[in-house]
Amino acid sequence: MKILILGCGQVGSTIASNLARMTNNDVTIIDINESALQQINQRLDVQTIVGNGAWPSVLSAAGAQDADMILALTQNDETNMAACRIAYALFNTPNRIARIRYSDFVEFETGNNNYKTSLDLFNITEAISPEQLVTEQIVNLLLHSSALQILRFAHDK
Repeated sequence: MKILILGCGQVGSTIASNLARMTNNDVTIIDINESALQQINQRLDVQTIVGNGAWPSVLSAAGAQDADMILALTQNDETNMAACRIAYALFNTPNRIARIRYSDFVEFETGNNNYKTSLDLFNITEAISPEQLVTEQIVNLLLHSSALQILRFAHDK
């Protein structure tokens, strides 16, 4: 599977590390920080490209035209959303996952039947929010004070 990862911060580098260890994954990481890319390139068998992942020319140079998935994991929600939209519109990338930190992008309903939220407008197939996941985990632990871990099964049924 050909995977493009935008951003090599903590989230991006951790996911890149896990995906690069799996067989049959061809991972390319895009970031504007050249020194961070050099460090990750020394540790992992990945391809790296210096540039803004929301720029069509950078996505093209990374091989977006035949990528199976784009993981937009930069610190900037707008960059992540724009990259997913461009990957969909210009390169027809089938899976577009974006890190979205601000809930307004996910929760605000547009009132338009074609685009229920901003995620629909930007053709994001899945949104992840590490901050939200941590918050939910802490709340669950506080609600169940004697538990060490809370797991969801069958959609909370």
